[in-house]
Amino acid sequence: VLLAVLFLIFKLVHSRFGLVLRAFKTNEKRMSSLGFDPLAYRLLAYVISAEICVLAGFFLANVTKFVSPSYLQWSLSGELIVMVVLGGMGTVMGPVWGAFALVILEEMLTNLGPEFSAVSSHAMGFIGFFIVLMA
Repeated sequence: VLLAVLFLIFKLVHSRFGLVLRAFKTNEKRMSSLGFDPLAYRLLAYVISAEICVLAGFFLANVTKFVSPSYLQWSLSGELIVMVVLGGMGTVMGPVWGAFALVILEEMLTNLGPEFSAVSSHAMGFIGFFIVLMA
């Protein structure tokens, strides 16, 4: 499903629709004067992104067999934004690589072993330092 969604996003970004969205980002007034409706294009992009989020939420609920209000915390949204920034905004594969890097780093730091218990107990501090360093 991830590969299918990434393929869909890749095709969408490289289609006329994606070109129009990038043009709106560059110069909205010029695109409006050419006859493109910014609200319609942005609304469609928002709906497509919401559908992808619905799909991700479906799989999260299926894996955990539980949906908690704690999933609405700002820290989870912040973690997702960090994944996107680490991987590279404006790319299709960047958020995937950012998520991979952040999850691997977190797992490595928390499972170092008893000889590195000081690092393991403060893993989030080291991850924060890494994120600041990357930014």
